[in-house]
This record gives sequence, C-alpha cells and structure tokens, in this order.
Amino acid sequence: MKKSIKTGLALFAMLIVLGLAGNVERTEEIIYHMPQAVYDTIKAKVGDSEYRIAKEYVKNRELYERTYTDSTGH
Repeated sequence: MKKSIKTGLALFAMLIVLGLAGNVERTEEIIYHMPQAVYDTIKAKVGDSEYRIAKEYVKNRELYERTYTDSTGH
C-alpha cells in the first residue's frame, strides 16, 4: 500500500514538472514570434514577467497585431 502511494505521488510530481516545463516552452514560443514593438508595449504595461507578457499578448493578439500592422505599414 505504501509503495503504491509513493508511486502515485512520484507520478503526480512528474506530471506537475512536465506541465510547468510545457508552460515555460509555450511562453518562450509566444514571445519569440512577437514583434519587438509589441513586446516593448506589453512589457511597459504588465511588467517584466514573460508569462504575463505572453498571456496579455494571447488575450489581445488581434488588437496588438492590428496596431503593429497599422503603425508600420506591414
């Protein structure tokens, strides 16, 4: 019984670590593809947290893309 509890807890901990690693990778991917002007604008708004920057960008992606496109002509 104790062995199965330990195994279950180890599996749960491993899933948590994998989930966090996936979240970090997704955040990095979003920021990597984000235009620098958009990154700078969002960073000024929400602070230095890359997770918060990525979250804000995904939440309002159309607004930022439209604003960036309109201001640069691309």
